[in-house]
Amino acid sequence: MIPALRARFNEQYSEDGYRAFLEGMTRRVGCPIEFRLSETPCFFPQALMDSLVDASEVMVSQLLGNAAYRTAADAMVPDRFRLARGEDLPTCVQVDFGLVRQPDGRVEGRLVELQAFPSLYGFQMALAEKAFSASAIWKP
Repeated sequence: MIPALRARFNEQYSEDGYRAFLEGMTRRVGCPIEFRLSETPCFFPQALMDSLVDASEVMVSQLLGNAAYRTAADAMVPDRFRLARGEDLPTCVQVDFGLVRQPDGRVEGRLVELQAFPSLYGFQMALAEKAFSASAIWKP
């Protein structure tokens, strides 16, 4: 975390700003959001982000290149979700990391889960667009 950016976000935060943010998100997605949007910006050094991207690319390549894994993963999809002439590879893949501080102070990522869950992406994109819009609760 980059402390100065986190402090700036915290200073700018208000409940009124959050309510306006939530109302904007509700209009954007076209339905009530019945849970708290607790995501806040995370401010990480570029080196950490690069290491997470590299690890993600390695894991996804290993899995997609493993025929036995792909056969087993495909078998987990219920028939009602299969499409005629559907994709051979997932269009969307999500790699979630937990962050762990090492004894020397470095922060490293640890795999939490890897999934192909496309409906998540539309909401996350709307959330990111709203968070960095002119009416956001944080102004970079």
